[in-house]
Amino acid sequence: MRFDPTEFIEVCQCANIHLRREGPFLCWDGSRHWRGNSDLIAVLRQHKDELMPLLPDTSPQADLFDPYQ
Repeated sequence: MRFDPTEFIEVCQCANIHLRREGPFLCWDGSRHWRGNSDLIAVLRQHKDELMPLLPDTSPQADLFDPYQ
């Protein structure tokens, strides 16, 4: 079976697991405590390169050298 990153993201959203990226980091929020986190973490580690381009970037973007900010 081939891994489909868009379908995986949709399944995670249905399970109240919200995936996002913060710069080079893959982050997730869940509304409930998961006992089997190790399986989810293994999948996220294995397919991180496929998931990252599809996730919204939520890292704060600020130019420290911009005098108008």
